[in-house]
Formats: sequence, C-alpha cells, structure tokens
Amino acid sequence: MPTKMSRQPISLFGRHLGSWLLRCSRANNSYSESVGSGRSEMGSEAKVLSLEEVSKHATKEDCWLVISGKVYDITPFLDDHPGGDEVLVLATRKDATEEFEDVGHSQNARDMLKDYYVGDIDVNTLPQKGQYYKPPSASGSKQASAAGSSNNTILMLLLPIIIMLLAYALYFYAKKDA
Repeated sequence: MPTKMSRQPISLFGRHLGSWLLRCSRANNSYSESVGSGRSEMGSEAKVLSLEEVSKHATKEDCWLVISGKVYDITPFLDDHPGGDEVLVLATRKDATEEFEDVGHSQNARDMLKDYYVGDIDVNTLPQKGQYYKPPSASGSKQASAAGSSNNTILMLLLPIIIMLLAYALYFYAKKDA
C-alpha cells in the first residue's frame, strides 16, 4: 500500500528543494508534447529569437537558455536548481543542449521546461558545430592558469633543492669559522 508523501521542506547542501520537487511531481506531460508543439502555453504562435537577442539575458536576474532549439526563461528556477544557479548562468549565450543532455536530466526535469518556454531559436544565428564562440576571458584565463600551474610546478620542485643547497652552504660556512 503506497504511503502518502509529506510536504516537509527538503534541503540538500543547504539548498531548499521543496518547490523544485513539487514542480517535478506535478509534471505529467511528455517532453515532446510540452516543448515540441511550436506553440506557447497560451496557444499563440511561438516567437523566433536570434542568439544575439537571447544573449542579452545572461545574468542571475534575467537568465535565458537555448535547449533543443527552444528558448527558456529559467530565471524563476535559478534558486531551485539542484546544481546551483551558476551552472545555468554559465550555459547562457550559446546552445546549451549538449550540457543539458550530458547531465542526464530526468523526464520530470524535461517536462518542467514547458513552464519557462519563451519561443524558438533562429537556427541561422547559432554558430556552426565546432565553431562555438568562446569569450576571450574564459579561454585566456585557462591558458594563463595552465601556464601559471606549469610555473608553480617548477617552483615547487626547485624550492626544496634551493633550500637544501643554502642549508648545505651555511653548514660548510659555519664549519670553517669554528
């Protein structure tokens, strides 16, 4: 006999997940029905948005994602996302389909997307596969950190040797004076 689920707030790593779980439990439509129809919830024709237009919404206060050719305003969900809001903000300004699929979201998570549907993405404004634009700060910092870590590694190896040589030199200098 199934037991009735309580409505106690659930937290994981200090995050309140109650509203997220409640939305997941309410989801009963399939992903293809909810986002594949080409119509918004109100029944009007879907808006077609360019990537440039969607990219204007890339902050914690206004966050839009492109997933499977659809645009979603997921701003109200940022606080409820189990992986944190930063992961979602980092997925803006590009097609986030691959990141969404790689995580292995449940069917309930896919069904929740319909609540945040804004319109369709103009596929002509998306970069070709393999030609994704990487912001200079992200790629530059990776290269700088890679070079910095190489320098740190060399320093970590040489520092003990230098200290040993100095200690050895001081030992012989002190021995001569004695």
